[in-house]
Amino acid sequence: MKMQSKLNVEGETHPNPPDDEMRITQEKKDFIKAIASGLSVRMTMSWRADEIAAGADDDIEVYIRDNILTSGKSMTGSDRHWFSTDKFCAAVEQLTDGKLYELLLYFDDVEVLLSEAFDESEEVDAPRAYEELVEKRSAVTFKRFLEQK
Repeated sequence: MKMQSKLNVEGETHPNPPDDEMRITQEKKDFIKAIASGLSVRMTMSWRADEIAAGADDDIEVYIRDNILTSGKSMTGSDRHWFSTDKFCAAVEQLTDGKLYELLLYFDDVEVLLSEAFDESEEVDAPRAYEELVEKRSAVTFKRFLEQK
């Protein structure tokens, strides 16, 4: 199921902006960046990165294609598109909270979940409280994680 709202990169209001209580703290952004390697694994293993590169269906996918994906050869020599952890981490810092919120909800909508990204990540250097949220299944999705106080 595709997310119907659009990532508005021009700065206009989007349909479901987070309210003042749901601002994305720097600590949460750091955790999201800490699991970027797992997000990259999930986006590559599912072929989602290649699908987006071949035909972005909405503004969020256009943003991902233009700002987060890279291309190169696989180990077998075929052309592939990869989810760049460096570019993703830069986007986490550069996007407004509302735009980042939409981007993260997109991952939930395409079933690239926070818990899966966490499980696939290399070493996660993050507050233990956030790790426990995921490990105890209190925050399986990005949305649920962002709702946590």
